[in-house]
Amino acid sequence: MTMQELEAVLGKAQEFAEADEYKAFYRAAMVAATIANVNRKRGARAVRPEDFIGRPPWEKAKQKERRPVDWAAVMEEAQAKGIKIPSV
Repeated sequence: MTMQELEAVLGKAQEFAEADEYKAFYRAAMVAATIANVNRKRGARAVRPEDFIGRPPWEKAKQKERRPVDWAAVMEEAQAKGIKIPSV
């Protein structure tokens, strides 16, 4: 097994461990959300389990993968391809 393969396997193992941990916390957060919702005032927003523990780690990882769009580069590439950009 190469180092890259080992790192990939260990990375997946860590993801599975984080998912299991999140699921355990989610159960407790579900109980807390239920208690909070039973005792909330009329018209108040319902509480969700995510309000107590945040978003799942796999969704946070997806968010990190997104990078901001470099609009200047997009505009240059469009102009290089002959696409006319309307002026604002």
